[in-house]
Amino acid sequence: MSETESAAGDASLAAVKRVKTAETEWEAKVAAAKKAADSSLAQLRDAAAAQVAQARVDAEKDHVQTVESARAAADVEASKIVWEGQTAAKADADGAGRRPSDKKAQVLNAVLGEFQNA
Repeated sequence: MSETESAAGDASLAAVKRVKTAETEWEAKVAAAKKAADSSLAQLRDAAAAQVAQARVDAEKDHVQTVESARAAADVEASKIVWEGQTAAKADADGAGRRPSDKKAQVLNAVLGEFQNA
């Protein structure tokens, strides 16, 4: 082998070594970036899961509060309806209902009352 061939071979060998070194460095960088991305993704998944769990708790609290409010409003409305029914029943029993037919006896007594006394 001549000196020229030997120098060219050494240069080729050095170039291959530099390429291999650069390749190894980039593989390490890619692996580190993948590890960082995986770690970041895991943190984001955990944060999202925690937010979903908190949203469920908040939604359940809102649901309970809404049901309680609706129940209280329904109780008030039911009490009002019962009171109106009792008032109407008392008025009917006293002959002073809301319908004209409920006041029939009073009207007849008022109109025909003078003829009955005569």
